[in-house]
Amino acid sequence: MEPEIASLVSPTHLAEIARLWQGVSPAAPLDDVTNLVYRFQCQDKPRILRLSHSSHRTETQILAELHWIDYLVRGGVGAAQAVLSQNDRWAEVIEVPGSYFIATVFERAAGNPLDRSHPDFHAPTFYRNWGRTIGRMHALTKRYDPGPHRGNRPTWDENNPDLFRARQIVPPQEEKVILEAERILSWLKSLSRDANSFGLVHDDLNATNFFVDHNHVTVFDFDDCCYDWFATDLAAAIPYFSPFYAGEESPSRIREFLLPLFSGYREENELAENWLEQLPAFFRMHNLSGLLFSYTIDRQNREEYADYFDLLWKGHAAAGCSDMLPQAVLFDFDFAEVYRQASPGL
Repeated sequence: MEPEIASLVSPTHLAEIARLWQGVSPAAPLDDVTNLVYRFQCQDKPRILRLSHSSHRTETQILAELHWIDYLVRGGVGAAQAVLSQNDRWAEVIEVPGSYFIATVFERAAGNPLDRSHPDFHAPTFYRNWGRTIGRMHALTKRYDPGPHRGNRPTWDENNPDLFRARQIVPPQEEKVILEAERILSWLKSLSRDANSFGLVHDDLNATNFFVDHNHVTVFDFDDCCYDWFATDLAAAIPYFSPFYAGEESPSRIREFLLPLFSGYREENELAENWLEQLPAFFRMHNLSGLLFSYTIDRQNREEYADYFDLLWKGHAAAGCSDMLPQAVLFDFDFAEVYRQASPGL
């Protein structure tokens, strides 16, 4: 979030939000990249406060997001639910000069982030439950009726504007990036869209957006949810920069991780194999999106994340050459073959 927008939020605003949710005024934000996110104690429970500026999301877009989350939770998905304010609202509009913020309070997900030190990191039961969670989300979204919120969430193209303006944001001397963006955009436009492969999805199911508690998964941060292909959720969920992909044994290690993931997924939903065959292209799309984003941020932020963006570039350049960079193996991996072997309940 731009500093001039973040600065519009004053201690008075935070105190007003605390009153609306019977909480304690939060201190410094946990995150300020897209939204202002705070730890928040309200009604004697740990909560998460999110402030979204109207330049990023409208009130109607956020209400559509919260309606879908509520539907998923009622359908048995582990997700951080929104908490009603004293006014019996999921979201409250906080006016600032010339614009507004939308305040939303969420339950804090149980557990902790998944990293190499987490006891469930190598547990097949966790990966099966993670697959079940994604599969149930996709199965439920096939039947989802947004009612009055229809049309109020973005589509895949609205969530990926940089793909459409690569020639405007990428320096001309980096023509390879521009051409790759145009190839991927053409490919995305050619894909079919039916209820069994396309619908409202989380669109950012990476390991930073769920917590794990004794193998139980709770998903949060639905800010990017949009109408997209189910395969893009799977591509985001497979941990891209992972020790699974290091060393000569990486294909067998990936298979060990994918078998329970796909098995859990197939317990809840089935995806046609042609989408599994195209997972490498979705990996390239995710990778390229991160790379294109790096051209849009200011110099200070680009330098702060320089190593990450350098890795994205190298990973993209190494596609099809898995010996050059560990994660490039994902661009060649036969996901469909593992999916066939991953019988439900395996």
